[in-house]
Amino acid sequence: MRLLLVEDEASAMRRLMRLVREHLGGGALLTCVNDVATAIEQLGTTSFDGVLLDLNLSGNNGFDVMRAVGETPCVVVSAYADRSLEAFDHAVLDFVPKPIVPARLAQALDRLATTRDGPRRPSLIVRSAGRAEIVDCEHVVRIQGADDYAELVTIDDRHLLHDGSLTFLEQRLPPHFVRTHRSHIVNVIHASAIVREEAGASIKLVSGHLVPVSRRRLHDVERRLLMERRISQF
Repeated sequence: MRLLLVEDEASAMRRLMRLVREHLGGGALLTCVNDVATAIEQLGTTSFDGVLLDLNLSGNNGFDVMRAVGETPCVVVSAYADRSLEAFDHAVLDFVPKPIVPARLAQALDRLATTRDGPRRPSLIVRSAGRAEIVDCEHVVRIQGADDYAELVTIDDRHLLHDGSLTFLEQRLPPHFVRTHRSHIVNVIHASAIVREEAGASIKLVSGHLVPVSRRRLHDVERRLLMERRISQF
């Protein structure tokens, strides 16, 4: 695997190189640079399987490199976990917080390896135990507004916080996610039926959980659920 490592601190670069080689062995071909301009130059002349990118490069913005990666999958390796939402907006593959936990970096490298076998799956960057974590969108069952955040509920019933609003997520999630209510988004892949009661309509999930559907959104939710069922038949 040919990787571009972008890190301006020499000690951090040495450790990153060592951890990558320990995980990938002799299959790792590493190009190491320490500034934005050289990273962009390398991306323009060499084809890489992935980029491991620090965000603070001697005071310069690592996102300038991200804008140059094109289709090359990028993993951010940074102490600035509060910038994970901005990283998501640039469609990063993963976000590994510093100080680096070897097992966490190994997970990100495995994700890079799988991108060579097909298109990358849509994902979200969330906060878990005070650090950034990548969650596959297919594993998200529903999303609920939580003050200034969004709470994601996964198929294994984990409750995770995303820094963005429901409106932010609605614009970026795959088409099988539908806004059912001003406070709820549902992955219709995990929905089984529309339930109508005197108090109002709800969408029933495979888990049995009911998510409210507002009156003005009911027609669109029904249409999206029917569309998903037709697609799943093929």
